[in-house]
Amino acid sequence: MRTMKKQYGINLLGGNVTNVAEMLGYSRQAIHQWADPLTTRLEALVMYHYAKLPPSQKRKNKAKAEAAGVQA
Repeated sequence: MRTMKKQYGINLLGGNVTNVAEMLGYSRQAIHQWADPLTTRLEALVMYHYAKLPPSQKRKNKAKAEAAGVQA
């Protein structure tokens, strides 16, 4: 079973821990304490919020995540 790396999940949501924390309603410290790789619950949370992004933002964020060289 393949799980998502923490940095890849952050990049999918924009790449900025502060913005990701605000989007999810968490503190920045909570995001920094996420397990790496992400738990199934956190991976589902990332994908839920990623799915809610506008298509243009999804493309931009996915390209950023893949360009960073972090594997999903």
